[in-house]
Amino acid sequence: MNGLTALVSGALLSGVVLLTPSVVSAANNELIKHSNTKYSGDYTFRHCKAITKKPFDLKAQRRKVLIIGDSQACDFYNGVVETGRLKKYQVSMRYIPYQCQPTFDTNVIAPKDRPLCSKEARADSLRLAADQIKEADIVIFTARWKLKAARALPHTLKYLKFRANQRVFVLGNKNFGKINIRKYLRMSPDKLPKQTNDVPRHIRTVNTILQEGLKGTRVSYIDQQKVLCGGSDEHCHVFTSNRKLISYDGWHLTESGARFAGSLLFRKTKLGSL
Repeated sequence: MNGLTALVSGALLSGVVLLTPSVVSAANNELIKHSNTKYSGDYTFRHCKAITKKPFDLKAQRRKVLIIGDSQACDFYNGVVETGRLKKYQVSMRYIPYQCQPTFDTNVIAPKDRPLCSKEARADSLRLAADQIKEADIVIFTARWKLKAARALPHTLKYLKFRANQRVFVLGNKNFGKINIRKYLRMSPDKLPKQTNDVPRHIRTVNTILQEGLKGTRVSYIDQQKVLCGGSDEHCHVFTSNRKLISYDGWHLTESGARFAGSLLFRKTKLGSL
């Protein structure tokens, strides 16, 4: 008796609702596909490469959205693409590597990363993006924020001197815990939507700093950890209600995860006004 047959027989004996073998096989094949880091990693950057440093057409009537951040910004844009949002806008991105962070404070950058972050040919920065930031009508910061960068953010935003008619959004960190594909492959697919992971405590710490630092400002803070995890910042579901894996590594979204995240962020937060 092979593993799939055993799973089916066990379900029949226990009286649980049985998914057909084809459904089980399809779910497992999808999990295996997303566990391939090359496949999933290529997806993370596929769409954002096309808009990185894309100049705005200043003569066009369409309003301009600038997304700033690291691979988390690519994740956010994947959600935009998968849900068909922001089509009426010009959209560009400034990709600032995780090591460099969206900040002017060089003390935020680890000494070992400063050579990378100081080379304009290798790493973008807020200083290099300053002119395009001024051109944008809407600026969205979304990154894997380090603690020091989160603390420096109020000063960073103040230094940028946004106009009164510019809208600024800051998305906090998100994480889906430790992803264990082998474990999920051993589970009955009908149990996958109930699977939750613990969220690392430092995610909550950084998000609290971001939220507190932006109180009393015109900047709209979005705690996407709570939005994507049903209001919790301690535990998070790993799969959607239809058994689709949300994140392949705990940080970055699958295609289904991007569709799931984009839908929630634009339905349940101030991003919905865009």
